[in-house]
Amino acid sequence: MYLPRTFDGAAHRELTLSLMRTHPLATVIAQIDGELEVAHVPLLVAHEEPLRLSGHVARANPIAKHVLSEGAVTVVFHGPEAYVSAAWYAEPALQVPTWNYAVVHARGRLERLDDDGLRAQLDDMARAFETEGGWSTALPEPAFLAELRGAIVGFTVHVDDVKTKVKMSQNRSAEDHARVLDALAASSRARDGEVAALMRRIE
Repeated sequence: MYLPRTFDGAAHRELTLSLMRTHPLATVIAQIDGELEVAHVPLLVAHEEPLRLSGHVARANPIAKHVLSEGAVTVVFHGPEAYVSAAWYAEPALQVPTWNYAVVHARGRLERLDDDGLRAQLDDMARAFETEGGWSTALPEPAFLAELRGAIVGFTVHVDDVKTKVKMSQNRSAEDHARVLDALAASSRARDGEVAALMRRIE
């Protein structure tokens, strides 16, 4: 990932963890038999230090084969993003539009979860995303749940390298930064408001 020092979020460990938790649907990239395979998988932060992520995929998914061979993956979490109009700057005739965004790239090795670990992972995911009284592994009939578990492969990603890019107008003047923040905050689009909030957070 192209990562100018100005946008390097390495010093913001809590921000990195927050981005992964708030935007859990990750892009998982693996090289399998000489070809790149891409999957979109919800992942949980299973452990902060050392960083471990957990998830599961359908057994029919090519990524499952990679899990079984304990291969390497790159995982991309896509955080808030928004278009930035050059019209918002103090001198728009001398500027061009751009995009503000935050992403996390995590690289690591896959490890397959055993059946107990898979069931725990499913419970962890339900606790993370279900409302109170929602679905859990206690709800389905045991035989049906066993059949479902047989159709998926659970895994842990042992992360050995993580990079966070937070491009939030840090390279602009204080005036232009404030103009962009104000314009995004005033927008009716939810994603613009998310970016404005993140801009304030890293000021």
